[in-house]
Amino acid sequence: VKQSFWLRTGPTGGETPLGTYYSHADYTPGSRLIDLHFNNHPTLNIMVSYLLTGVPSGLGSDVAEVISITLKEDVPPNLQTANDVHFFQYSDFSMGGTPDNDFVHFPNSSAVQQTGDGAVLSETVVTPMPQHRAAGEWPSLRDAFNDGSPTTLNDLPAVGGAWLGGDVEWAFQWDQVVTRDVPLLISKDKQLEQVPEPTTLL
Repeated sequence: VKQSFWLRTGPTGGETPLGTYYSHADYTPGSRLIDLHFNNHPTLNIMVSYLLTGVPSGLGSDVAEVISITLKEDVPPNLQTANDVHFFQYSDFSMGGTPDNDFVHFPNSSAVQQTGDGAVLSETVVTPMPQHRAAGEWPSLRDAFNDGSPTTLNDLPAVGGAWLGGDVEWAFQWDQVVTRDVPLLISKDKQLEQVPEPTTLL
C-alpha cells in the first residue's frame, strides 16, 4: 500500500520523490492531525497535512489532506523557472491485501474510485482540479516517475469511461507557477469503506 508525492520544477528533467525534501513533522500524541514539512527544497516550502476521522457506517475511515506549496522568502522573484511547479500524487493500493483483482476508474475530472476484495476507496479533489490524471497497471506510472524524463499524465482511462482491472495504480497531476503571492494549495479527501457481506447486512 503506497501513496507518495513527486515534484518537478521547470519543463525539463525528471521528477523527485517529495520525501527527498523532508525536514520534520508536527504531531500531538492523541491527535487526529499530523503536519509533514518538506522544507529542504531549494526554492519551495511544502507541507502535507492529514486529518483522520471515521465514517458514518463505522466500517472505514476518512482522511482529509491539505497540501501547501509556497515560495521561500529568500528566493529572488526573477527565478521563474524554479517556480514552475509540477506536482504529482501517486497511489498504489492493494485492496484487501491482494493486488491483482482491483478495479479503478475516474467518475469525473476530480475524483477516482478503486474497488477490490469487498472494499471501496474513493478520493475527491476539492480544489484545485488536477490538470491531468492517469491509471495503469503497476509499475507503468511508477516507472515513468523514475525514468529521469519529464512526465505528463495521459488522462487515460477517460473520465467516466470503463473500469481498469488488475494490479492497478493511479495518479493526479497539478501544474502551476508558484509565486510569492500565489501558492499552490491542494485540498482533497480520501475515504475507505468495507462493504459488508450480504448476511451481515441482513
